[in-house]
Amino acid sequence: MSGLTHFDVAGEAHMVDIGAKGETQRVATARGSRRFRARSGPRT
Repeated sequence: MSGLTHFDVAGEAHMVDIGAKGETQRVATARGSRRFRARSGPRT
């Protein structure tokens, strides 16, 4: 299999049939952060 199967030749995303795909076990890890500027003045 070559390329990404979720995109057509025009680069548009489309649904992919996974009905025949076997069951697999996967693990995913996500990490994120947020930065905020210091607030100046009273809270409203």
